[in-house]
Amino acid sequence: MKQERRQAQRVTVRDGAVAFLGEVPGTILDISEKGISVHFVVFEHDPEPRCALDLFFAEENFYLAGLNAELVSDLPAQGESDASRTRARRLGLRFCDLTPEQREELCGFIYRNTVAKA
Repeated sequence: MKQERRQAQRVTVRDGAVAFLGEVPGTILDISEKGISVHFVVFEHDPEPRCALDLFFAEENFYLAGLNAELVSDLPAQGESDASRTRARRLGLRFCDLTPEQREELCGFIYRNTVAKA
């Protein structure tokens, strides 16, 4: 049995929440104050080991920019072929070096927009 590495319980976010990796949008699958899982379409290159994410949720007029994160997992989305140049991926990212203000905004977003434990 695989040991769980997460330090905080992940929760599912309401539909419509989006994360941007650069200019590439992805659907947030689950989130915690420590990390996030996102469904992205990755073009021709692999994701960087460290990156900055932006979170956006139109329904709440919410935008949180520049969340530093490190890649923890990179898995093919269900039904995707590795032979394709454009691949849907499930990326697991751990937040790192967040400012106190970013952490407060992130926690508020999670509190207001979660629907269930992931």
